[in-house]
Amino acid sequence: MRERYYCAVTDSGFPSQYPHNPDIPYGTPALGPAGFQVPEQWRSRFEFFSRYGHPASTPAAQAAFKQLSFGQRMRLGANGPAFFFGPIYFAIKGPWRKGLSLFGISFVLALVISVIEIVLNFSFSSAAYGAAIGVLYSSTANWAYFLHVTRGSTSWNPFEGAPMFRGKR
Repeated sequence: MRERYYCAVTDSGFPSQYPHNPDIPYGTPALGPAGFQVPEQWRSRFEFFSRYGHPASTPAAQAAFKQLSFGQRMRLGANGPAFFFGPIYFAIKGPWRKGLSLFGISFVLALVISVIEIVLNFSFSSAAYGAAIGVLYSSTANWAYFLHVTRGSTSWNPFEGAPMFRGKR
């Protein structure tokens, strides 16, 4: 049986983006991973995200993430096709807004690096820059796709739901 979820209204009078239960403000999505038509390779990712949320969001999620094997952690935290194809991958999988946001971030980052190179008369390796941008796309793709499929996310924020700074342990 499905749990009953409520749609809260924000201060602006518009409903919030995600339906939620006021008793569990950061709870699991309305349907479990079995309720969505995702390929088998995504099933384990969806199960982890449904149970714990983002791997860095809570101490319980961090502990569960550390218990996984290296291969499972890599599959959960990184995405190979997103590393190589970036915004094209995001457009094909569905969260295209997040892909465009990451493209804009990478464009601004390229401008900042160019200015630094000109001012310091120094050149950064283009391969290092490309790898850094690939890691940015790769590390956000799985969580963005999960939010897109399970919660219908239409946000432009590519880091939605991910903690930006981890607390000291």
